[in-house]
Amino acid sequence: MRSLGGKFDKESPMRVLLRIATLCLLAAAAGGAQESPFVSEQTFRLLNGELSGDISYDHLRHLTLHHSPNGASRGFRAKMRWIAERAREVGLEEVRIIDDLRYSGVGWTPISADLWIVSPDNRRLISYDEAAVAIADYSRSGTWEGELTDVGAGTREADYQDKDVKGRIVLASGSPSGVMEEAVRKRGALGIVSYNASRGLNYPDQISWTRLNSRSYKTHTFAFSISYRAAMELKQRLAPRPRPWNEEAKLEPA
Repeated sequence: MRSLGGKFDKESPMRVLLRIATLCLLAAAAGGAQESPFVSEQTFRLLNGELSGDISYDHLRHLTLHHSPNGASRGFRAKMRWIAERAREVGLEEVRIIDDLRYSGVGWTPISADLWIVSPDNRRLISYDEAAVAIADYSRSGTWEGELTDVGAGTREADYQDKDVKGRIVLASGSPSGVMEEAVRKRGALGIVSYNASRGLNYPDQISWTRLNSRSYKTHTFAFSISYRAAMELKQRLAPRPRPWNEEAKLEPA
């Protein structure tokens, strides 16, 4: 703990505890003077006494168990039912879910999705069960198998120079919707393995939540999202290996 003089010193445990207790009392005194422009002072005090960061965290942790890409997904409706149930438990009355509100977008709910390497080794890269964001929103159902080709960002004409991706799966860091247009629609690729290069150095194991354009659902295929670390491993395996130098030496005896 830093002293008032700005130097580090060693304090006894009692002095540390006393300082912490004093700070807590000061904070509590300052909090008591707070007011709200929306409710009366008495209501504010009652609400403030019931608020809990731990309970809020538990609620948030439970809600994140349900993947809800849109208002028509199973996860979204599961969240609605859970919130209504909690509201009734705390004593709220006339809690009901309005079921007749229709979602105007494309209803899409993932059930299962797996991305495998089948050659030269056989192992699963990622699955929907492991990470719900592994499959891009509005990917189509189906089974695809093809060679993997690294296309860099995959959103520009130059990314495909001297590369034939027809019938292949592309590894790309660009926007999945943009890669879908360039690789799948224009050049006949099967689908996309996507990763986020901009956040990779700081969050190498983060899997980005991505989505395809719902308005063109019938014309696109799929996109998986993997971590930056996993993508770098694939890029290294796909990189062309340098050819060994061929040298010839002739020696003549003296």
